[in-house]
Amino acid sequence: MSARGIITIVGLLGLIWVTEVQTQADNAETETRTTGVRLDLQAEKSFPGLIVSCLTTALRAIGHDWSREFVRGYVGSAFAIAMKPDGGRLVQADTHEWHHFYEMLDYFDYETVNATIHQDTGVSPEEHAQAKREGWNMVRRAIDDGYPAITWQAMTKEQRAAGGRLPWLWSLIVGYDEEAGTYDVHHVNTGDFTIAWDAYGHSDPVNWFYVMVFREQTKPFDALAANRRAIERAIETSTGMYPGVPTGGGHDNYPNAVATAHGHAAWEMWIDAAKAGGLAAGDVEQHVRVLVPMRTAAVIYLTEVEGYLPERAHAPLREASLMYDDVIDALGDLGDLSASGLLDAPDATALIRKAYNAERAAVVKLQEVLDAI
Repeated sequence: MSARGIITIVGLLGLIWVTEVQTQADNAETETRTTGVRLDLQAEKSFPGLIVSCLTTALRAIGHDWSREFVRGYVGSAFAIAMKPDGGRLVQADTHEWHHFYEMLDYFDYETVNATIHQDTGVSPEEHAQAKREGWNMVRRAIDDGYPAITWQAMTKEQRAAGGRLPWLWSLIVGYDEEAGTYDVHHVNTGDFTIAWDAYGHSDPVNWFYVMVFREQTKPFDALAANRRAIERAIETSTGMYPGVPTGGGHDNYPNAVATAHGHAAWEMWIDAAKAGGLAAGDVEQHVRVLVPMRTAAVIYLTEVEGYLPERAHAPLREASLMYDDVIDALGDLGDLSASGLLDAPDATALIRKAYNAERAAVVKLQEVLDAI
């Protein structure tokens, strides 16, 4: 794995309120302690652990008041789809959570500390430990200045082995305690918790330790260039260029989450599976539960991005948004059909084809948006 790259607030002894100040982090309140600082921030609610839930808060802290759905469209996961030959369930857009989004962060100033230990790749255990210390120093500086940090799987190896409600994927670091040597962390699945700064980074097979901080920007944000690239990537994702699920290999958490087709090819594979009459109702409903919020995010992104684009791009942008609404409607009807127990091959095939045709038409309109820009 590469990267360009839970929170009960513990009643810590010695904590006192010294002052509440307005910070640069979207007017977040700051609790200044005798041994540390805590920002009054949380990750946005979403499917537990999505990178967009943390990115939304972090980007607001540097002045970008974007919705979670806008961010999902901006990084591209809103436009992904993957499929198996039998239409079986998948963790849609899984790889967008640890791989595909980094390019879209290049339009911002941000710092990272990134280290893995894995066979012949990565760093030594000593270098891995040093990376954690560098992360501790970087995060404290950022928190002091009013900026949260984003980190990968803030859990110990022992916590993962024990199971239960865990902070899978991404968490938001919102504070620290110098004396205790701990971070204050927020995760959508587990709420507020603390963890020692050097206790995690070993919960997956490659021992990935990763922390990211967005700070005050040193250059103006080029909204036109960034969103032009975001729309270009939406087209590329829709045609399968950025697979949202691993192809041809297993997955540590979801060993069956392997996709054969992506983008337009995934829709076609789903249609073929429906025509063969082999779709399982539970699998269909799982796809619908995941894909509808994704395409809803696409609609919201395309609506909210209008203000960043020239007027000549507005008409095809609105048409694309309406077509993604049609995708959502068709998927909703498919989910209702499945839930009713009447999932027959002809009706399922027709609804998936209807969604696919609307999506292809939307992608044509997205290309018109690019041409207009």
